[in-house]
Amino acid sequence: MKYYICLLSILLNLNAFTQVQRNNILPASTKITINVIAQDGRLALISQYVNDDDFININAPTLIDADLYIDFEVELPKDAAYCLLRAELSNEKRDIITETAIEIGQSQKTTIILFDITEKGLYLNEQYQLTIYHDLIGNKPCEAIRPEFNWNEKKWPVLATSLGFIGLSVSEIGLKAKQTAEYKDYTDLWKAGNVPESDAEPFRKNAEDTKDLRRIATWGSGLLVAGGLIWYVINKRKINKRKVQYDRYCKPLPNLSIDSKLGYRSDKTTLGIKLSYQF
Repeated sequence: MKYYICLLSILLNLNAFTQVQRNNILPASTKITINVIAQDGRLALISQYVNDDDFININAPTLIDADLYIDFEVELPKDAAYCLLRAELSNEKRDIITETAIEIGQSQKTTIILFDITEKGLYLNEQYQLTIYHDLIGNKPCEAIRPEFNWNEKKWPVLATSLGFIGLSVSEIGLKAKQTAEYKDYTDLWKAGNVPESDAEPFRKNAEDTKDLRRIATWGSGLLVAGGLIWYVINKRKINKRKVQYDRYCKPLPNLSIDSKLGYRSDKTTLGIKLSYQF
């Protein structure tokens, strides 16, 4: 029996930890104050609210027969998988009268309807609060830690760029000096006039070969420098994009400490489990 209790404790702890980790949401809400009035022999609504969210436009709620209609225009950001819309109506005592929720997986116009609201507790000359929760769910799971453009992300682009600069240095200093010396040897022999052309020709050929090698080294090193810089910029942009996603949807996890204690007496008559969670 005690082994089952130990397993139960582990599962409970693991479940609690998993729930805390599962945090990929950008919560937001809009509070609408509603006053119920009589107009042309019918109940009507006067609404007061501020619609300041970038991705959702909430139209003033309307009362049609016994039902409350709330129209929305949702424009999902590219980094959101869907939007969870939830409408909650409460009275002045903050007692919830009714609520409902829908998921929006694409940019569209939609309507939430609170059915039979006048029969559930919407009365003339009273004030109510309609809370619209419009939570964005990220399209990627939260990373364990906040992405940073650290050395692991920089090292290969930096190495490529460094090798490119070393290659340029060798080309423009070492190979250039070698090429100049070989041409000088050739021209010195040619100007002397007492050396056969066949003896001077190898110096000219060596200078031409060094010139070709220098050209290849210069272009190759330049491409390596350019490639390293482009690689660096691409990596940085990717990290920044992941960082924006993390900052938007992945709030810092609460400090969760789990203290699990099991009590098992040898007489098998008393069994206790103590779980304490601190946030």
